Amino acid sequence: MTNWEHKSNSWATHIEAPRKKWACCKPRITFTGGTHCSYCGKLNPNLTEEPLEFDDWLNEQCVGGWEVIKISRNYKSQISKTWCVFRREI
Repeated sequence: MTNWEHKSNSWATHIEAPRKKWACCKPRITFTGGTHCSYCGKLNPNLTEEPLEFDDWLNEQCVGGWEVIKISRNYKSQISKTWCVFRREI
């Protein structure tokens, strides 16, 4: 009988931005949180990473011998969120 190790993780079409104030292209206008400037589209400098496309995120999750066994997506939400379960043999 094979022994499996499991993990789960979620991917979303957005990333959570830190709740730090930041300014961009307009003087005296600051943002709290958010991923992009609503005027010029510049990425929030407080972000630690850029959002990944789903297939890139999935490839990253499978490093180390992990395989996908379940993908579940909430299509009714405004934020497309996908939950995945992975396993690998131990």
